[in-house]
Amino acid sequence: MQKEPIFINVEPTSVKPIERQGSSLISLFDKINNKEEIYLFGGRISSKHSTNKKERNIVNDLWKGTFSSDLKKIEWKCILEHSNNNQFMEKRHNHSAIACDNKIIIFGGSNNEKYFNDVIEFNISTNTFDNHLNNNNNNTKIPNARHGHSAILYNNECMVIFGGKFDFGMYSEYGNDIWFYNLKTKTWQKIEIDNNKQQPIGRCWHSAVLYQNRFMLVFGGFYSKGVEYYLNDLWSFDLELKEWNLLSKNEDINKSKKLNIPIPRNRCGSFINVDKLFVFFGNYFDGTVDHFLKDFYYFDLKEEKWVNINNNSSIKQKTTLSLQQLGMGHFNTFVLNSYLNDTNNKEKKERYFIFGGEVEGHKRSNDVKEIVLD
Repeated sequence: MQKEPIFINVEPTSVKPIERQGSSLISLFDKINNKEEIYLFGGRISSKHSTNKKERNIVNDLWKGTFSSDLKKIEWKCILEHSNNNQFMEKRHNHSAIACDNKIIIFGGSNNEKYFNDVIEFNISTNTFDNHLNNNNNNTKIPNARHGHSAILYNNECMVIFGGKFDFGMYSEYGNDIWFYNLKTKTWQKIEIDNNKQQPIGRCWHSAVLYQNRFMLVFGGFYSKGVEYYLNDLWSFDLELKEWNLLSKNEDINKSKKLNIPIPRNRCGSFINVDKLFVFFGNYFDGTVDHFLKDFYYFDLKEEKWVNINNNSSIKQKTTLSLQQLGMGHFNTFVLNSYLNDTNNKEKKERYFIFGGEVEGHKRSNDVKEIVLD
């Protein structure tokens, strides 16, 4: 039986980035130095770091984190400092990022003035940026500007974008559209879905992961039509056949508790371990209180059922973290690899981590924590 996970702090050996939420974070392996690395860009930091307390404090800094060989320590280095005058890398949060061929590809996001639909490429080898909207001709469509969407890498040549919120306001449009961005030709293709077939409702702040290099798994999220709605449905999109399949339908909070499945939420974490989709944390607003969830589930992709792995024992007793540090939303989830002997050994183990996010009291974090499964 799957046990409740344990959380362990990764020790920083240098100055850390400012606490934040809504940033992007990708992981890469440095083949030259045999080190696992992460790259963190942008996000929203606390207003205590700003002279204007009324505006969301959004940044455009870029950081590299290098892990020790045992993945228990991390050394941070600022590659690009925040600047309000950097028009090439405008400040943003709720954007997406993927990594491919030693490049980081950033798409979309928003700040206090506008929403974005540009594509930014950062070359890790040369520390150079390329910012472009698209290379298509004027007759070819490109995605709407958006934030809170998802992005995954498919076949090591395509960035797949799904959903997101298109503009400011409670009545903005929420997308359920899918776009392929060819990383070689730098062109967009909208994937047309038969309207007569089932598909997810438009949403933002959902989670999306790639399974078996063919299926994009989308869970939960949020949308608003003057009233806020939170979701807990689970969908699989076949990237070859271009079809959606509903794995678990949306339920309200009370029904979800009776069924012992994840309650509706946005800004949660998710990752794949063998044939299990793990879903954890996240938050929802009930009109009065913002609830930061402290639960863990997985969806068995072979048996197509949810399993609750919260065992009613205190999470606080099983970790060195305080309870306030657990239960969060709007954080980054990432996967690193550790090798049993050395990096020439093909036998490796995936290990799972989170960074940053927002916790109860709307406090933000800049910690890296490892999620240890049994």
